Amino acid sequence: MRKEKKMYKKTVIALIAAGLLLGGCATDGQLKGGKKNIKIYKADLDNDLMQEIIEVEDKALAGAVISLKRTDKHKTEVASIKVPGRLTKTEFIDLKRDGYNQIAVYYDDFDNNTANLVIYKLKDSKLSKVSVFCGRCGIEGFFGSAIGRVKVGRPKEGEVSCPSESAAEYDFWVWSGEKFIKER
Repeated sequence: MRKEKKMYKKTVIALIAAGLLLGGCATDGQLKGGKKNIKIYKADLDNDLMQEIIEVEDKALAGAVISLKRTDKHKTEVASIKVPGRLTKTEFIDLKRDGYNQIAVYYDDFDNNTANLVIYKLKDSKLSKVSVFCGRCGIEGFFGSAIGRVKVGRPKEGEVSCPSESAAEYDFWVWSGEKFIKER
């Protein structure tokens, strides 16, 4: 019994240390299986010291599916979301700096090539949207600094599209601690 408690403490300390070192970031995605494009990530999304397994299956022209599973011996699925476009990036961030990671999902629409960023949080075994951003001239998230920022591009007035950097205007949104607000 003492040996098991000691091993448990070492495991918890190792997980906490890894979380501090990685800053809540996920490991690089790894290709799983033959030709399926599935990336596997691990991140603690609900601050319970247990990493969830996040499977991101890119279905090319059918969008993508992101599934969360617990790391218990049964690997039970907790929640999943369908991404309605071409997945470009998945990022794990801690907006509030409280130990709870959110999932930032970047994707392009199939129809009108709008760039999208949707940020989800896991609460009570359900994924819910924290924020949604859309921009015809691209989206960038800057979550590594103390204040999370999102840069959203749109065509300049009178322009139809954004063929170059000079044909775009940008809005910046900053995390206020509870929500994103437009920077003035």
